[in-house]
Amino acid sequence: MRTLARPASRSRLGHTAQPTVLSADETPDEPVAAALVSRGTRLTQRAAAVVAVLVLVFASALPSLIAFFRQQRAIVAVQQQIAAQQEAIDAMRSEIARWSDPAYVQAQARERLGWAVPGETSFIVVGADGKPIGGAATIAPGDATAAGTPSTWYGKLWGSVQTADNPEPAQP
Repeated sequence: MRTLARPASRSRLGHTAQPTVLSADETPDEPVAAALVSRGTRLTQRAAAVVAVLVLVFASALPSLIAFFRQQRAIVAVQQQIAAQQEAIDAMRSEIARWSDPAYVQAQARERLGWAVPGETSFIVVGADGKPIGGAATIAPGDATAAGTPSTWYGKLWGSVQTADNPEPAQP
């Protein structure tokens, strides 16, 4: 005797059904055999419903997950920006602390401006071309008198009158 590949199933009341037993000379009904063979290769309705529910859950959660990961990247970028700004603040605070020291201010005045303490004699070594050699102080060309503009009030007034007489053409 052989058994057909029908598993023992439980009914709703908890009783197990006995497998169908056929003798060697009996042939199973064709529709039953076809149903059993096709059942193993196809998804059951319950499995299809579970897959459909999982796909729907994933599809509904996907936009939220994308937004979450974008926000995490934005948080990391902002944290890096905060760290960089904190380093800049620390550098500025140390600069303020240096400028609060009178010895540092005096050293900067000597180095940048060429100043000397009263009673000292300062020397500027000049080369053959007339330019200072070494770390001598120089005046930056941003000064109003160095640019050739008048520094008195009436010179500025006369300059504005001349500019009003000859205006520059408007740029398109």
